[in-house]
Amino acid sequence: MKKVALLTVLLVVAASAAITITFPGGDPTTVGVPVRVVITSDAVDNVDLFVNPGQETWTYPTEVDLTQTGPTTFEYDDDIEITHPGTNITLYASKGAEHGESSPFTVVEGPAVKWQIVAPGETADPGNATNPDGKTGTASVTAGGDSIYTISICDKWYNVLTSASGTPSLATSDTFGKLPATPVVGNNTIQLRTVDVEGAASSVQTVTVSGGSYTSDVSNVTVNVGTASYLLILCNGEDELQGDDATIGVRGKTGEPVDATLGDLYLVEIRAVDDCWNWVPSYTDTEVNVFAAGTPPVDLTDQTINAISGGHATGVNVDFKTVNVGGENIFAEDSKGLKTAYSTEVVVLPGIDSLEVSLSPSTVPVGVHSDLEVRAWVAGAPLTFGSALAKLIDGPAAYFHILEDTIQIQDGFGSTEVWADTVGTYVIEVTAGAQVKTAVLTVEERPGVTVIPNPFKYGAEGHDKIKFSYKVEEAGAAEIMLLIADPYGNIVYKATYEKGAPEADAGTQEISWDGKNSKGNRIASGMYQAVVKITLTNLSTETSKKNFIVIW
Repeated sequence: MKKVALLTVLLVVAASAAITITFPGGDPTTVGVPVRVVITSDAVDNVDLFVNPGQETWTYPTEVDLTQTGPTTFEYDDDIEITHPGTNITLYASKGAEHGESSPFTVVEGPAVKWQIVAPGETADPGNATNPDGKTGTASVTAGGDSIYTISICDKWYNVLTSASGTPSLATSDTFGKLPATPVVGNNTIQLRTVDVEGAASSVQTVTVSGGSYTSDVSNVTVNVGTASYLLILCNGEDELQGDDATIGVRGKTGEPVDATLGDLYLVEIRAVDDCWNWVPSYTDTEVNVFAAGTPPVDLTDQTINAISGGHATGVNVDFKTVNVGGENIFAEDSKGLKTAYSTEVVVLPGIDSLEVSLSPSTVPVGVHSDLEVRAWVAGAPLTFGSALAKLIDGPAAYFHILEDTIQIQDGFGSTEVWADTVGTYVIEVTAGAQVKTAVLTVEERPGVTVIPNPFKYGAEGHDKIKFSYKVEEAGAAEIMLLIADPYGNIVYKATYEKGAPEADAGTQEISWDGKNSKGNRIASGMYQAVVKITLTNLSTETSKKNFIVIW
């Protein structure tokens, strides 16, 4: 008897867990039109909703929470939407092993409210309430390729309405993108051209469809660079124009090359580009040279090895020393045979015909900087813009320093700083265009500090002051500091003189001291050290030390 009773209880529980679905106001009839539904269960407080056959996610919402209405009864009483048309379909609710199904009904498409554009790589996904964009996949094309984009008119849930009419309008973020002159509902050929992130293998462009009262739709399309088709020369003054659709003249770049000066340094960048002038970063491991157009072409990069890596070569030096003044058409070719599509015209100005080089000062102590000054003229007028190359040709190179070996010249003048860490004579060669001049830097021992009298005897005739003399370089000092230290390193006296004080002026200067410490007391007999620290106007420092004796 107990087994029969237990079986009866289990059957009752199983029966009470069934889910019921009704439509009090009538069955659903139209996609996207809300319809009231009542869902009841005795054992489940939330359920997933599907449409049969196939348990498709064609309902909105796709999950509902049931509210408890009694000790063991849960109910949902609210609106839902059917998102896809069909005949003889049912609403299906389930949670785990529990489920329920409505009576069959028919739903037709909703009214036309939206445009849809499906790009290559995307697939239309109508009626899927878990994907409100109405399509799946990632749109992707190759720059310059003609691709098919499908335009449709849809209801609220992106069901395509073949009976609806409208005139679409297309727009794209790609400045050089090619759109059909008269877009149509259906297939349209579109060409995207621009990868507008320099050095990247791809970037995203948008294609938007709109028109009439329908809501617009956008596809975010990844545009990938194509294979390398050309080399592109970029001179100073020029910028790459990715996606450019020009077919003649200057293509793939904007701006004007700055003028070159005969014999002067002229740097260009060379990029590997696809048919749409997008930089191809995967193109690498080639050597490239620049030539002057002619028969035969003249190699303007001589024996210099310029390598293309990551799709470009920077700082390629074009040497116009051997070509005609006035103008040159230059082109590039690499070791794989890839060439520029056209020549770039560069105006070549007359070279530097007069050059002066000087050092200020020409004689300095060890470690003190000197200004290497360059003045250049072209046809009697100061060189507007250019550069000179400085290098050491004689002297102990390991101890020689130059701040910038390439000296920028503007309005006829340029400078850099040179110095050395050891005594010696240093010959510096400066080359600007075809002109070569030298300058000689003499480096001496640092001048020391002199102490008079030494020893200093309190009370002796002429021993009322201790005098410390030293030498300041031609430019003067930013600061002079005198320190007196006892044998244990303790500072017993300190004095500081700023720029403008007589002690900081150029030449041999002197500081007097009465032999008293910072408290006004005479220092004790013994050995002391005087330290003179000179901070020059270029902020380099000189430190001189001298021991002296004080006697009571």
